[in-house]
Amino acid sequence: MRTDFELTRKAKRKARRLRKKKERVWRKFRISCRICTFTMLITAIISCIYFRRMEYMRFLAFAIPCFIAYVVWVSVWIPYLGFASHWLQDRLDERLWAENGKINHVFRKMVVTEINGKKIGGGFVWFEYEIASIRKVKYDPASKRIELDARGTFKYFLEDLDNPEAQWDIDGPSEVFYDCSSPSFAEFLCSCGIPFEETTFNFKIKDTSL
Repeated sequence: MRTDFELTRKAKRKARRLRKKKERVWRKFRISCRICTFTMLITAIISCIYFRRMEYMRFLAFAIPCFIAYVVWVSVWIPYLGFASHWLQDRLDERLWAENGKINHVFRKMVVTEINGKKIGGGFVWFEYEIASIRKVKYDPASKRIELDARGTFKYFLEDLDNPEAQWDIDGPSEVFYDCSSPSFAEFLCSCGIPFEETTFNFKIKDTSL
């Protein structure tokens, strides 16, 4: 019997919003964006008032801080969205399914990353795990992040999914999931009788895990 886990763009956006709220590393990004937004709003209103009065020196005194706040907001917001999309929007053509006692996870990786000392990027990656080999599942109930402690196989393809460019065995945590599929991937793993360990993951910006 095959179980397909549907991963839509809408579900991934929702998962990204959830992780931005629940993962501690994003707090400073959120606070910085809010301060910049508040500064832009106040200085923009005041500068518009002085512009209508034709008091141009006072207009510039508030317009310049407004522009600076905007530049800072952009410089914070773009990396904020980019890093928070890791393991979600940066996985293209993603498919996840369980069949014949195995979990298969395939996606196209556009960003170059490193696994087992080898650089992988610009092609498809395929993880395959024996469900019986999953020793435990690490699960963060707040952000719904999942990591499997399991044995499996990793394959890397450029285009043809029948002829891997590289292949090797893996043992232990190897990739990151966010439970945003339908049906729930976490509930499926739980139904298989796999032990769950609830934890809080401390996400690091430089984390290169697939």
